[in-house]
Amino acid sequence: MTKNKSEYISRICEDVGRLAEDSDNVVIEEKGGDELEKISRSINRMSAELREKRRRELELERQRSELITNVSHDLRSPLTSIIGYVRLLRENGCRDEQKFNEYIEVTDRRLEGLSRLVNELFELTRLDSPDLTLNSEEGDLSGLVRQFGFEMGLILEQEGFSLECDTDENPYMMQLDYERFARVMQNLFANVIKYAAPGTKVRYTSRISGGEMEISLSNRLAEGARVDTANMFDRFYKEDSARSDTSGAGLGLAIAKRIVELHGGSITAETDKGELTVRIKLSAGSPARD
Repeated sequence: MTKNKSEYISRICEDVGRLAEDSDNVVIEEKGGDELEKISRSINRMSAELREKRRRELELERQRSELITNVSHDLRSPLTSIIGYVRLLRENGCRDEQKFNEYIEVTDRRLEGLSRLVNELFELTRLDSPDLTLNSEEGDLSGLVRQFGFEMGLILEQEGFSLECDTDENPYMMQLDYERFARVMQNLFANVIKYAAPGTKVRYTSRISGGEMEISLSNRLAEGARVDTANMFDRFYKEDSARSDTSGAGLGLAIAKRIVELHGGSITAETDKGELTVRIKLSAGSPARD
């Protein structure tokens, strides 16, 4: 018995030595039903935690690399345009008032795009911070949803759409960061305005059932629009044909997803016969992180 214990201890020591080099493939045999088995189990648990930590670090590194690549892409185009028009202004001055106004208008539009990109990057970085504190208070999400239905109906009408609202009248109380959740709704409606087929109807609904609330927003996609519902909430996601578009940096939906998750909810999307539907599900029993 002493020999067996000694051999088991030796194997444990060997495996522990290998953990530093190869935590992915080292699992210590758990046997004996004594203190040595408890030690082996603890070591395996620590090994699993190391693997998970390494996986998260690799994912963060991948996201950082992707972030740098996409920011570089989204900055290059407007900066090149701004530099070009500033040079034209320096060369031509005010000799042609019409061209001068055109150059200023384009430059101003590009600068606004850059400002949005920087602000969205700053917001997403703050939302990803482990030290983030939501400004949460007990509030009625149902009331906020109805309020947005009224406000966005007027805006969508100005953009040539119509809004069909079917929202639950019952209150839904939960810990809510009003300002940030309003940002979610703003970003979702902005996506509708950008990709919906002109002149079509947008459907906006909410339902409360079994302690949960579901909010959905549906619109007919514009002809030729392609939406990858599996990735549309990723950072810098854009429809391929819109990569050079300056009206957005592809961060709005990623920001919306992060805010919903911080409120303990989930957000998904699906398409059916040319119609895109985005759904938010929340539970009052899953409080906002604070």
